[in-house]
Order: sequence, then structure tokens, then C-alpha cells
Amino acid sequence: MIKSLTKEQQAKFQHYVDKWLAIGLSTEPANPKKAKAAIRKAYECAGMPAPGQIFGPFDCPLCSIKAEKEFFKTEENESSMLSAQVFGSMDAYWLAFYDFFREECQLEGLEQLDGLFEVSKHCGWWTPYKDVAFFQHRPSHVSFNAQKRLHCETGPAIAYRCGHIELYFLNGVRMKKEHVMTPAEKINPKDVLREQSVEVRRELIRKVGIERLLSEMKCKVLDTKGDYELLDIYLSEEVSHARYLKMTNPSIGTFHVEGVEGNTVQEALNFRAKSIKLNEDWAPSVLT
Repeated sequence: MIKSLTKEQQAKFQHYVDKWLAIGLSTEPANPKKAKAAIRKAYECAGMPAPGQIFGPFDCPLCSIKAEKEFFKTEENESSMLSAQVFGSMDAYWLAFYDFFREECQLEGLEQLDGLFEVSKHCGWWTPYKDVAFFQHRPSHVSFNAQKRLHCETGPAIAYRCGHIELYFLNGVRMKKEHVMTPAEKINPKDVLREQSVEVRRELIRKVGIERLLSEMKCKVLDTKGDYELLDIYLSEEVSHARYLKMTNPSIGTFHVEGVEGNTVQEALNFRAKSIKLNEDWAPSVLT
């Protein structure tokens, strides 16, 4: 049983992060010969007979799904199958964990993962079935920021060779195509504030700019406290006095606005505290 790691072992964390991040973000085409051999090995490690047929590489998950449907003569909805594959996570993120303990701590009992280690190095998504498997090329394009989060301000952050799939991200947050491709000056500030997802709203505010966002709307500061401002914003005739709390997020260096209730900053903070079951008169030191 491993109860602690030495400083030397801990110092090697970054090596495995970098190694498997490079694998997960690779845009190299699949290697058909090595991928098929790795898939057979994955079955063997799982104690299963090797598949009689292995199809691929396909250009993208959608192309693979169509081939699977044709092979099995199924009527399963393509979009639901696509969601299960495209919006999962590549195996690299968790294989890194076991690779570290296998190599640096000689942890035993990980032989069943040997095939998965190999598959991840030679192709993108793959789908195992009894007696048959399908595998795909990696994306043809992957764009990310300095923090290695998926990010592209001018197009898709992930794209496949066939052009059937394009995924848009800003700073690791999945966005709609129009959020990325619409110029900042053409984005309606009201639409930004109506966005339900806190993360998506944050990225839209970052793109549009908090000052422009507020300057183009009827806005009044009702109360201030430290770095917080309680704003009264006119959204429409039906919602003429919407309350938003403006605050800074020191962890990422951006402004953040969130819909709240109350007539003072403290009441707004208390409203937020109730949503996460904290006590009255909450005074957070760091926005989370």
C-alpha cells in the first residue's frame, strides 16, 4: 500500500502531465497498423477474444457512427450516439494518473490498462463491441490557450478532417458557434446577461467587455462594498429593475456579474450565500 510519495516522485508529476497532455491534444492522423494491434491488445488485457473485424480509421466520430449503424443495421439516433462519444473525455487525462504510479511507484495490478495505454497513442476515439471495433482519426485541429485549455477566438477549437464536427471553446468553456464567431461589437449586451450558464456568461463578458456591457444599458449603482457593486439594470419593460452583483474574480482577473436579489451589496451576498447554504451576512474573501 502506498501511503505517501517522496519529494523526488512528486517532482515528476509535471513530466506525466506534459506527456499525456501531448497525447490528448495530438492532431496526428491515426496509425492504422499500430492502432489495430493496440485494440487487439486492449481486448486481450480485458480477458476478451480479439475482435474479428476492426474498421477504421474514420475521419470523425460521426463518420464512425454512420459506419456502426450500417454494420449493425440500427436505427439509433445519431445525435445521442454522437454526444456519448464526442463530448466525453479522451482517455489520456486518467491514464496519466495510472502511468505515474506504474512507472514511479511500481504499482502492481495495472496490466489490464496496457492495451488502453497503447490505443491512446495511436488513434482518437474508438468503440469496442463484441467481435468488432471501430476507431477514428484524431482531430485535424486543436487550439488551446497558455493554460492548455481549449480556446480559439476566430474559429473552432476542435475540428475534424471531414468538416462534419466543429467544437467551439473559449478558455476551456464550451460555447455556441455564434458566441465565438460574432464580433464583440455586434453581441447584444442584454443577451449576455440573459445567458443562464455562469461560465458562458463570464466568457461573453470577457469578450464584450464589462464597461461596454454596462454603458450600453440603463444601469445604476445602488450600493458598493469593497470590490462589489450592486447594479440596477433595465432589461425590458417587463424587467426594468433587474439586480446584478458586479464583482472581480481575482483567480482569473476578470469582472463577473450575477443575477441576485436585494437592495444592498450585503443582501445580494446573502442571497448568493443561501444558494450554497451559507450563513447570513456572508463576507467572502475570495470569489469562487
